Amino acid sequence: MDPRPSVTAAASLLLILALSFVLTAAVAVLGDGRDAVLFLVCAAAAAFLGIGLRLVARSDREAAPLSARELPLFATGSAVLLVLFAALPFALGSSKMPLSAAIFEASSGLMTNGASALPSPDTAGTGLLFWRALLQFLGGGLFIALMICLLPHGQGQADGFWMPDGPNWEASRLRRLAPRVLGVYAALTLLCAIAYFAGGMSSFDAVAHAFSTLSTGGFSTHAASFGFFRRTDLQWIAIIFMLLAALPLGTVAMLFKGEIQPLLTQREVQLFLAMAGVIALVAWTHLALAGIESGWVGLRHAMFDTVSRISTTGFEAGEPGRRGDFHVLLLIVAALIGGCAGSAAGGLRPIRLAVLIQGMRRSFIRFVHPHAAVPFTHGGRRLREEAVTTVFAFAVIFFAAFVVLSFALVLAGLGAGGALTASIMALTKAGPAFGPGLTAADYVNLPAAAHWLLAGGMIVGRLEVIMAVVLFLPGYWRR
Repeated sequence: MDPRPSVTAAASLLLILALSFVLTAAVAVLGDGRDAVLFLVCAAAAAFLGIGLRLVARSDREAAPLSARELPLFATGSAVLLVLFAALPFALGSSKMPLSAAIFEASSGLMTNGASALPSPDTAGTGLLFWRALLQFLGGGLFIALMICLLPHGQGQADGFWMPDGPNWEASRLRRLAPRVLGVYAALTLLCAIAYFAGGMSSFDAVAHAFSTLSTGGFSTHAASFGFFRRTDLQWIAIIFMLLAALPLGTVAMLFKGEIQPLLTQREVQLFLAMAGVIALVAWTHLALAGIESGWVGLRHAMFDTVSRISTTGFEAGEPGRRGDFHVLLLIVAALIGGCAGSAAGGLRPIRLAVLIQGMRRSFIRFVHPHAAVPFTHGGRRLREEAVTTVFAFAVIFFAAFVVLSFALVLAGLGAGGALTASIMALTKAGPAFGPGLTAADYVNLPAAAHWLLAGGMIVGRLEVIMAVVLFLPGYWRR
């Protein structure tokens, strides 16, 4: 493998991070001034290493483009490198977070998870709060760019599966499609910030929460998240933009042309909206029948909690665990489902779940009719066999990663309930855990080993599990 394409790409990401440090320093100066110098020092360090790596990778001989085989190493290595640099302000700044907590916070930001180990967001510096939100905006954009290169594209091929194999990997697609898709991502973020500001947020809160909403990240500038704001219409605004963030951005782009039919006729979008609607309806019914919340208040909280978790954003409007164990289980199911392929959301994704359900159905049919031909289909088209195989492989590897991470967290000192929910939230990047075992406020006091494990789980989950796990296969390193 030629390392130069990977090194050059990683260097470019470091330079982007350096510019982000400079922007954050400017925001810190305009705010309370805390950590502004530190952000400039971090910018210089990131720029120095980025430029150095580009010079090292430069050669008179033309380098081959990044190949599908090199992609897992590049993606995982770049994620770890960016997390290390992004953690510097948390460890060295005014918050003085331990190294394990700083790495956890940076991982949660760049991997758009939303769980936080920051002791008190309400008293943190302006620069640090902006940095957390900006990390999520950058992480969401980088993941969307990766999906642009990986998702099949073209007539008869766009089955929506994340599948890093040879035929689907096309780095040149990034130059063709990234301006449009990432332009939609930025435009939606701007519209979201304007809506939040019109709904009563301060300009700073509006921008920070917009960054976290469209990236499906979930960081808030307040410990109570959306529970801090008295105006409940902000929750409805968040519901709308969280739903948009969980839809395929390439299809959402059609809305800017006034065309809604391509969005509503896409099979995965239909599945996603149907699942979100059913879970929200069941949650509302439960809250009313259990006497916990009723009427429009119950409907608003049921929809907010459901959309927040199924989009893997992780915002909270009050502690979800206080709405009953049944409500908690519904939200865990929502987090496992996740958002659509082609969005910044995580989770298993509706299209994969549809294929897994078809697999069970085919097994039942063949139990009765052993020779029956039962093809896998999606949206009226027959799916390729390699795509179906990848889905089942993903499901097995995801479950294995969940089991390993859960046991490791128990050994690190967490209770069984907290370890299970924390593992699911980390791998699906659906925000902080909730329920009797572990809540959002508990992440500050987790053991250092748990912070390291969850940071690794976030990176594995953000890279769709397969991308990171493949590095542990001996065959990957053979020529």
